[in-house]
Amino acid sequence: MNIRKGLLTIFGATALILGAHVTPASAQIETSIGTFSPTINITTNYLFRGISQTERNPAAQAGLEYGYTVGMFTPYLGTFISNVQFPNGSFGSLRQRVELDLYGGVRVTPIDKLTLDVGAINYMYPRNTVDSEPNVQGVGNPQWSEVYGKAAYDFGFAKLVGSVFYTSAFSAASGTGWYYEGGADVPLPFFELTAIGRVGRQTIERNANFGFPDYTTWNLGLSRDVLGFLVTGTYSDTNIKKGVSLGRDITGANSTFTNENHKLTKGTFVLSVMKAF
Repeated sequence: MNIRKGLLTIFGATALILGAHVTPASAQIETSIGTFSPTINITTNYLFRGISQTERNPAAQAGLEYGYTVGMFTPYLGTFISNVQFPNGSFGSLRQRVELDLYGGVRVTPIDKLTLDVGAINYMYPRNTVDSEPNVQGVGNPQWSEVYGKAAYDFGFAKLVGSVFYTSAFSAASGTGWYYEGGADVPLPFFELTAIGRVGRQTIERNANFGFPDYTTWNLGLSRDVLGFLVTGTYSDTNIKKGVSLGRDITGANSTFTNENHKLTKGTFVLSVMKAF
């Protein structure tokens, strides 16, 4: 059973660790050849679309993005790395301990306060054993790629954001996958806090291969700059229930959602501290 990250981390400019992999605006190092945006992050639980990637344990993460602005266009390339931990058995036997993502795209600002973003991302697990251990053959490679489109408009009193992600080959030979997400960041009139909210929907063609049903996820949180660190606390949950039938895929038999997997999707509070350099 392989579960996926987040993404969190791939786009500059909104909130930190919401269970997508979305990062806050990072510090920028301006050079004659473009802008570099490095970040490091410590989180109590690495969530990706409402599912823990570390069995509800902490994670240390780092990212680096390069961009070059030409008029309204900013092409960019970036990378993200994190420790991961998956349950024993099934995909746990792949010994996936590190996630390394590469992404790239272009952001466009056609009018003031509106940002559009299109790109692609590749999720990788270096040194996983899918190709070398006979007992995991046939379950599908955990590594996968997807394309995305995003839009954000800042009204001042709130920033509205929306995104869609698509892959024709989801992790673990799970077929087509779609993820839709929308939400808002709202500056509050006290303590320099920003309220954050997101709702997302993940659909998967072959649920039994992936180990999870189609599901909805949501999160609410607060973030604040503290001495140059972005501190974010969020509560995240999904609508996944125990014992749901996942259908029949390459397993050759009907599959159900396990209690072990369910602990990765239950409601949880996550505290994250990010530093941009």
